[in-house]
This record gives sequence, C-alpha cells and structure tokens, in this order.
Amino acid sequence: MGRSLCALVALLLGLGQATDALELELLAALPIRGLENAQPSGLTMAGGVLFAVSDKHDHAICRIDIRDDGARLEPFITFNAPWSGTWATKLDFEGLAFADGSFYLVSESCLRVLHVNENGGGLDWITPNVGKAATEAGLFGVKNAHLEGIALFGPRRILLAVEREPRGLIEVSWEEGADEDEPQIKAWATDETMLTL
Repeated sequence: MGRSLCALVALLLGLGQATDALELELLAALPIRGLENAQPSGLTMAGGVLFAVSDKHDHAICRIDIRDDGARLEPFITFNAPWSGTWATKLDFEGLAFADGSFYLVSESCLRVLHVNENGGGLDWITPNVGKAATEAGLFGVKNAHLEGIALFGPRRILLAVEREPRGLIEVSWEEGADEDEPQIKAWATDETMLTL
C-alpha cells in the first residue's frame, strides 16, 4: 500500500508539471477580524464550516465566518495539549485536517500530530516525533522550515508536508494489528529527486 501511495503522490506531483496552469478568478479578498494577532495557518472544512489554526494561538481551533465585509476568526475549541515530549515553548500549529469527528493538528515545533475531537476532548499526540526520519532523508536542513501540512488517508495513514529547503513528504502509517506506539515512518526529499517507487 505504501508504494501505491508513493506512486499516487508522484503522479500528482508530475501532473502539475505536465498540464497547463488552471485559470483562477479571485472572488474576494477579505480582511480577517476577531482573534487578536491572528495568523491563520492550517485550513480545513467540516460540515460546511471553515476552520483554521493560527501560528500565535497554541490552544485553539478557530472557526472562520465569511461575511460580505470580511471574515471573522473566533476560537471554536480551546484546549491544553498534553506534554509533547519536547521542551518546545510554542506548539506552532501549521496544518489542520478533519475526519470522523476529530481534528488533526500538525505542530511544526514538536514535529508531531495532535488529535482533538470536535468537543475539545480526546487530546493525544498520535504520532511520535518525526524528526529523526526526516533528518535521515535530508529534510529539516533550515531552522523554521519543517512541517506545514497534513493529509489523512484513512485512520492509519497520514501524509505530512515539509515546507522547504528541501521540500518533502513524510508518511506515518500503522499496520493492522500493530502497536499504536510504533508506526512506520518514511520520509522523502522531493526537491532534487522525485519519490522512490
């Protein structure tokens, strides 16, 4: 299955190079009001509602209400994350995904994924720190150029995006029946070479 995922990602990455660019039309550019010092980072849609995390707000998942005169960003769920196993002073959430009644937040400073259910409970770091696998693959070569995005491929497979220098992907997966604390972690630098299939 890992090879299938890699082939799919490689195919999708190649499609962007082989096709003409999509013509997009800007519908609106709106100021964001509400949360002080908001720096929206990860975005996801759930039940027709847009949600975001903000770089400077480590304890909230925010709801974005789009209005004619602007967007309003307000905390929707507030929480206190459990200890991450690192001494990071900021969690710096960058990526956000939603599936099956739960949010998944990527912490750039902790190099982990936090699970939060839609009621603000169920707080748990579901991945180990992916730093070792990323470094071995040549990723994380520049300060503050780490995890930026997340995609969920079912309950047992997560794909994380690495920002830059080099760009890359990290796959965290659990085999059926395997210990939840021992996922497989694979990492690829995608700047100079495409994914190994």
